[in-house]
Amino acid sequence: MKHILLIILFIATFSGVVKAQPQREDIRIMQSLVAKTKKAIIMQYLTSNSVNVPGTFWNLYDDYEIHRQGIMEERIQLIIEYANVYSKLDESTAVSLAERLIENRDRADDLNKLYYKKFKKNLGGLHATALFQIELYFETAMQADMQAQIPIIGEMKIIAQQQKATTGL
Repeated sequence: MKHILLIILFIATFSGVVKAQPQREDIRIMQSLVAKTKKAIIMQYLTSNSVNVPGTFWNLYDDYEIHRQGIMEERIQLIIEYANVYSKLDESTAVSLAERLIENRDRADDLNKLYYKKFKKNLGGLHATALFQIELYFETAMQADMQAQIPIIGEMKIIAQQQKATTGL
């Protein structure tokens, strides 16, 4: 139950990010809150499962989190850029945004592969996998929330046309 409440708090906090078009400092504050929430859940998992946590674990996790936050900040900036140019999006801008988002996703995957190996060596495979389940849960929740706030290219035009047809204006 505690996990669910923390995640609901996290999603509620994060849900205005794209709409509000935050500045870098706002993004860092939000990421800090997310990191603390995740860390609390991971601590609870490790404690409740009586995991023998080596002294190096939290340093390793903090290093991972610093790298992950940098990648996420870049991803959020790409989404903000998309929101800013949505109404005048052209072919080359759309391609550039998509390619940079794919590269960002690849960097996130590479980071997870690298740190999964380190966590597996540090905690064992079972607990490293659980750690990445928690990470994936948070990432999926954030991604779903962002996607729900971002229109698909051309979606707003279709909605406007439908409203025009409905109202006859």
